[in-house]
Amino acid sequence: MRFKYHYYNGAKQRNFLGFFIKTFGWANFSITVIEICPKDKLGIRENWYLSKYQPLLNVQTFSREEPRQPGIISRLTRFKISQTLIGRKDSEITRAKKSVSRKGILNPFYGKGPGIKALDVAAEKAGTKIYVYDITNFSLVNNKPFRSIRRASKFLPISASTLSKKLDTNKPFKGFYYYSKPQNKLPK
Repeated sequence: MRFKYHYYNGAKQRNFLGFFIKTFGWANFSITVIEICPKDKLGIRENWYLSKYQPLLNVQTFSREEPRQPGIISRLTRFKISQTLIGRKDSEITRAKKSVSRKGILNPFYGKGPGIKALDVAAEKAGTKIYVYDITNFSLVNNKPFRSIRRASKFLPISASTLSKKLDTNKPFKGFYYYSKPQNKLPK
């Protein structure tokens, strides 16, 4: 039930999982059942996995202690509730109240963010790798590509807009060659 919920609502959610689903699509995710346990042990086991593996997209580091009870509402009841909400739009007053109720410390994501590992993975997938070679010996700067134009321009004597223009031109600029793909030999 949880997977089904994330599958149909994940990309619409304003959380890190929703952001990653929207950015990379479901094709880049996999769901695996790692343990089957009784409902009364679910909270304990989930807390154990959260503390041991520290998943990238989980903002919360612990689960509620009470067991989750999915399916308390029947499918018919859920369908009826869903039908009554179709086309419904909250009034401006209600929207303002909802907004105030989720601001600052009341927001569950307040003071939290995705970990540096998650941000690095996202930047790696979404960014354009920039291969920068030194003009003197045509060796890769830092022995690895920069993960984006912004990152390369931050560490090198070139602006992002200039780097975009000099990319893949085979012409050096300020002592460096700039490419979007790895190079094996010195350009002619």
